[in-house]
Amino acid sequence: MVDVKWIQKRYVNQSVAMYRKEFSTTHPRDIAREARLQRESAKLGLSPAVLRTDHRTFIEMELVPDLTLFDRYGYDVDEMSNEIRSQVYDIVDILYQHGIQYVDITPHNFIEHDGKVWIIDFGHASNRKRLCPYLRTLFNQGYLFAWNADFR
Repeated sequence: MVDVKWIQKRYVNQSVAMYRKEFSTTHPRDIAREARLQRESAKLGLSPAVLRTDHRTFIEMELVPDLTLFDRYGYDVDEMSNEIRSQVYDIVDILYQHGIQYVDITPHNFIEHDGKVWIIDFGHASNRKRLCPYLRTLFNQGYLFAWNADFR
């Protein structure tokens, strides 16, 4: 059961447009982990900054005002330019090099804005060191060859 509700709000709070992710049944520990991992990613310049969370019902983040890769290209990675595919791979690799294993690698979780790709939705990310089979294959291949079918 999916308990996440994404609400796009364009309102001003300290002059920042925000995106609000609301939760109904996710455990507060998991919401806190998601916010922490996205904050770490944002420090690396890979994700929108987390502006605030109550660790129970929502996470608010900076709004990246553009379409997801799914909205632009669908599920076919071959429809994306090599530059976009390379950016997705690099993001996942950089996160892993900084101790974040991001496994929900689908076009719904990447946003392209002004030629730069951003990653969102750290709900399935973790600090595990042991690679899942998809990431092991991805890193062995050295490029984005397919989306993670476990999350389609």
